[in-house]
Amino acid sequence: MFAIKYRRTDRFIILKRPAFNKLHDIFFVSPVKSFLTDCKLFDNPRLPKLIVFSKELFLWQFYLITKFLSMKKVYYLSGIMIMLLFGGCSKDIFRSFENRIIGTWKITNVNRLGIGGNPENLPFRDGIFTFNSNGTLSYNNGSGSVFKGNWEITRLQGDDNSRRVLKVTAIDFANQSVLSEYYDDMNFRGTDFFVARIDRPLVRLTTHFRR
Repeated sequence: MFAIKYRRTDRFIILKRPAFNKLHDIFFVSPVKSFLTDCKLFDNPRLPKLIVFSKELFLWQFYLITKFLSMKKVYYLSGIMIMLLFGGCSKDIFRSFENRIIGTWKITNVNRLGIGGNPENLPFRDGIFTFNSNGTLSYNNGSGSVFKGNWEITRLQGDDNSRRVLKVTAIDFANQSVLSEYYDDMNFRGTDFFVARIDRPLVRLTTHFRR
């Protein structure tokens, strides 16, 4: 079993490896001769082999080392790298938008980019939403009025990429008031934060929702 370790200094990257279980030894040397002046070898039989690289050599040397390892060990190293990559990420990235939106959200801010389009004229500029799993919702506008309605997320496929639109309709039956909005794009920025965007000819309005 081979162990690959390295540490970084100001000028060099030091790669440490144990001796190979063969009668002869193998050294990994870059074919780029212009880099060889930056490569030194310390050969002490009592110590692990140390190869000191300039930073430019590191990726090339690491590639050569992985080629000499068995495919099983390569898969093992790749698995570790994948676990490290996704281990710190939220598991929500594997859930659909329809599942992630379920719960209670508060409108915390509305940003405007462009000319015109006063955020004060939006039907939903503050207040609290509760999105239910069956597609229904409740909305409290902060002034005592409670609305009931429905929501829908639709994925649209464009020429270059896809986007998800959010449609929201809320009705205050007591006061016979109807509020509706079509968000041209939405995107989650974390487990407890998503934004919904309205695109108009000269302005973009982005609503921030937080749990």
